[in-house]
Amino acid sequence: MTEDAATVTVTTDLTTKCRFGFVPRNAIAGDDVCVTAAARDQAADDNANQNGRHEGDGSCRTGYVFRGITIMDAACVTREVKAQTDRDTADAPNRLNTAKHVWGPNACQDDYVWRMADDSDYVCVPLTTRYQTLDDNAAASGRWTDGPYGPKTCVAGYVWREAFIGDRVCVTPDRREQARVDNDASWSRVRA
Repeated sequence: MTEDAATVTVTTDLTTKCRFGFVPRNAIAGDDVCVTAAARDQAADDNANQNGRHEGDGSCRTGYVFRGITIMDAACVTREVKAQTDRDTADAPNRLNTAKHVWGPNACQDDYVWRMADDSDYVCVPLTTRYQTLDDNAAASGRWTDGPYGPKTCVAGYVWREAFIGDRVCVTPDRREQARVDNDASWSRVRA
Protein backbone atom coordinates (compact mmCIF):
# COMPACT_ATOMS: atom_id res chain seq x y z
CA MET A 1 0.00 0.00 0.00
CA THR A 2 1.34 3.43 -0.91
CA GLU A 3 0.60 6.60 0.91
CA ASP A 4 -0.51 9.62 -0.98
CA ALA A 5 0.88 12.86 0.38
CA ALA A 6 -0.09 16.38 -0.38
CA THR A 7 1.40 19.66 0.61
CA VAL A 8 -0.97 22.51 1.14
CA THR A 9 0.24 26.04 1.51
CA VAL A 10 -2.17 28.60 2.86
CA THR A 11 -1.19 32.20 2.49
CA THR A 12 -3.11 35.17 3.73
CA ASP A 13 -2.55 38.81 4.35
CA LEU A 14 -5.41 38.92 6.86
CA THR A 15 -3.14 40.11 9.64
CA THR A 16 -1.96 43.11 7.65
CA LYS A 17 -5.47 44.16 6.75
CA CYS A 18 -7.33 46.91 8.52
CA ARG A 19 -10.05 46.41 11.08
CA PHE A 20 -13.62 46.73 9.89
CA GLY A 21 -14.38 50.35 9.01
CA PHE A 22 -10.80 51.21 8.03
CA VAL A 23 -8.85 50.99 4.77
CA PRO A 24 -5.15 51.45 3.88
CA ARG A 25 -4.31 55.14 3.37
CA ASN A 26 -1.89 54.52 0.44
CA ALA A 27 -0.85 58.18 0.36
CA ILE A 28 2.72 57.19 -0.57
CA ALA A 29 4.47 53.92 -1.44
CA GLY A 30 4.51 51.61 1.58
CA ASP A 31 1.85 53.60 3.47
CA ASP A 32 -0.37 50.91 4.97
CA VAL A 33 -1.73 52.99 7.85
CA CYS A 34 -5.41 52.18 8.35
CA VAL A 35 -7.72 55.17 8.05
CA THR A 36 -11.35 55.90 7.29
CA ALA A 37 -12.39 55.81 3.64
CA ALA A 38 -12.82 59.59 3.81
CA ALA A 39 -9.20 60.04 4.97
CA ARG A 40 -7.95 57.73 2.18
CA ASP A 41 -9.97 59.70 -0.37
CA GLN A 42 -8.57 62.95 1.05
CA ALA A 43 -5.00 61.63 0.64
CA ALA A 44 -5.71 60.62 -2.97
CA ASP A 45 -7.31 64.00 -3.67
CA ASP A 46 -4.34 65.82 -2.11
CA ASN A 47 -1.91 63.75 -4.21
CA ALA A 48 -3.84 64.51 -7.39
CA ASN A 49 -4.10 68.24 -6.71
CA GLN A 50 -0.54 69.29 -5.88
CA ASN A 51 -0.35 71.77 -8.77
CA GLY A 52 -0.65 75.25 -7.33
CA ARG A 53 0.23 74.20 -3.78
CA HIS A 54 4.01 74.62 -4.07
CA GLU A 55 6.15 77.76 -4.32
CA GLY A 56 8.94 77.92 -6.90
CA ASP A 57 11.49 76.86 -4.26
CA GLY A 58 9.51 73.70 -3.44
CA SER A 59 8.03 74.97 -0.20
CA CYS A 60 4.28 74.95 0.37
CA ARG A 61 2.22 77.99 -0.52
CA THR A 62 0.46 80.00 2.17
CA GLY A 63 -2.35 77.96 3.69
CA TYR A 64 -0.59 74.64 3.13
CA VAL A 65 2.02 72.60 5.01
CA PHE A 66 3.95 69.46 4.16
CA ARG A 67 1.93 66.34 4.96
CA GLY A 68 5.14 64.65 6.09
CA ILE A 69 4.10 61.00 6.38
CA THR A 70 7.83 60.41 5.80
CA ILE A 71 10.57 62.93 5.09
CA MET A 72 10.22 62.07 1.40
CA ASP A 73 6.52 63.04 1.41
CA ALA A 74 6.41 66.54 -0.08
CA ALA A 75 2.65 66.77 -0.60
CA CYS A 76 1.22 70.11 0.54
CA VAL A 77 -2.02 69.87 2.52
CA THR A 78 -4.07 72.08 4.81
CA ARG A 79 -3.15 72.22 8.51
CA GLU A 80 -6.36 70.35 9.33
CA VAL A 81 -5.43 67.50 6.99
CA LYS A 82 -1.88 67.42 8.42
CA ALA A 83 -3.30 67.15 11.96
CA GLN A 84 -5.62 64.30 10.91
CA THR A 85 -2.73 62.54 9.11
CA ASP A 86 -0.64 62.73 12.29
CA ARG A 87 -3.53 61.37 14.40
CA ASP A 88 -4.12 58.52 11.95
CA THR A 89 -0.43 57.60 11.98
CA ALA A 90 -0.35 57.63 15.79
CA ASP A 91 -3.46 55.40 15.95
CA ALA A 92 -2.14 52.97 13.32
CA PRO A 93 -1.30 50.07 15.67
CA ASN A 94 -4.87 50.05 17.00
CA ARG A 95 -6.49 49.87 13.59
CA LEU A 96 -5.00 46.67 12.24
CA ASN A 97 -6.98 43.46 12.21
CA THR A 98 -6.92 41.90 15.66
CA ALA A 99 -5.61 38.68 14.12
CA LYS A 100 -2.20 40.36 14.23
CA HIS A 101 -2.12 39.59 17.94
CA VAL A 102 -1.94 35.85 17.31
CA TRP A 103 0.36 35.89 14.33
CA GLY A 104 3.12 33.62 15.48
CA PRO A 105 6.76 33.72 16.36
CA ASN A 106 7.62 37.04 14.67
CA ALA A 107 4.65 39.08 15.91
CA CYS A 108 5.68 42.41 17.42
CA GLN A 109 4.53 43.71 20.76
CA ASP A 110 2.10 46.62 20.79
CA ASP A 111 3.64 49.88 19.54
CA TYR A 112 6.11 48.03 17.29
CA VAL A 113 5.96 47.01 13.63
CA TRP A 114 8.30 45.13 11.32
CA ARG A 115 11.13 47.34 10.04
CA MET A 116 11.01 45.84 6.51
CA ALA A 117 14.48 46.98 5.41
CA ASP A 118 13.90 44.17 2.89
CA ASP A 119 11.12 41.64 2.36
CA SER A 120 12.55 39.32 5.03
CA ASP A 121 13.27 41.91 7.74
CA TYR A 122 11.04 41.13 10.71
CA VAL A 123 12.88 43.19 13.33
CA CYS A 124 10.31 45.01 15.46
CA VAL A 125 10.75 48.78 15.58
CA PRO A 126 8.63 51.87 16.29
CA LEU A 127 6.48 52.98 13.33
CA THR A 128 8.62 56.10 12.84
CA THR A 129 11.68 53.88 12.31
CA ARG A 130 9.83 51.85 9.68
CA TYR A 131 8.97 55.04 7.80
CA GLN A 132 12.59 56.21 8.07
CA THR A 133 13.67 52.83 6.68
CA LEU A 134 11.29 53.26 3.73
CA ASP A 135 12.71 56.75 3.12
CA ASP A 136 16.29 55.45 3.23
CA ASN A 137 15.42 52.59 0.85
CA ALA A 138 13.81 55.04 -1.58
CA ALA A 139 16.86 57.33 -1.48
CA ALA A 140 19.41 54.49 -1.83
CA SER A 141 20.48 54.99 -5.45
CA GLY A 142 21.16 58.69 -4.86
CA ARG A 143 23.57 57.86 -2.05
CA TRP A 144 25.75 55.44 -4.02
CA THR A 145 28.84 56.24 -6.03
CA ASP A 146 31.37 54.16 -7.90
CA GLY A 147 34.25 53.87 -5.46
CA PRO A 148 36.67 51.59 -3.64
CA TYR A 149 33.85 49.22 -2.56
CA GLY A 150 32.27 49.00 -5.99
CA PRO A 151 29.21 50.72 -7.47
CA LYS A 152 27.43 50.83 -4.11
CA THR A 153 30.10 52.76 -2.25
CA CYS A 154 28.41 55.40 -0.09
CA VAL A 155 28.84 59.08 -0.85
CA ALA A 156 30.61 61.21 1.77
CA GLY A 157 28.75 61.41 5.06
CA TYR A 158 26.95 58.08 4.60
CA VAL A 159 27.72 54.49 5.61
CA TRP A 160 26.11 51.14 4.85
CA ARG A 161 23.14 50.56 7.14
CA GLU A 162 23.95 46.87 7.70
CA ALA A 163 20.49 46.09 9.09
CA PHE A 164 21.10 42.57 7.74
CA ILE A 165 23.96 40.78 6.01
CA GLY A 166 24.43 42.37 2.59
CA ASP A 167 22.39 45.52 3.36
CA ARG A 168 24.03 48.18 1.19
CA VAL A 169 21.58 51.03 1.71
CA CYS A 170 23.57 54.12 2.65
CA VAL A 171 22.45 56.02 5.74
CA THR A 172 23.90 58.50 8.21
CA PRO A 173 26.08 56.93 10.94
CA ASP A 174 23.40 57.51 13.59
CA ARG A 175 20.86 55.53 11.53
CA ARG A 176 23.30 52.63 11.16
CA GLU A 177 23.74 52.68 14.94
CA GLN A 178 19.93 52.69 15.32
CA ALA A 179 19.69 49.61 13.07
CA ARG A 180 22.29 47.88 15.27
CA VAL A 181 20.40 48.82 18.45
CA ASP A 182 17.11 47.64 16.91
CA ASN A 183 18.70 44.34 15.88
CA ASP A 184 20.09 43.82 19.39
CA ALA A 185 16.69 44.61 20.96
CA SER A 186 14.67 42.60 18.44
CA TRP A 187 13.83 39.63 20.67
CA SER A 188 12.69 41.87 23.51
CA ARG A 189 10.10 43.42 21.17
CA VAL A 190 8.52 40.17 19.96
CA ARG A 191 5.31 38.89 21.58
CA ALA A 192 5.95 36.21 24.16
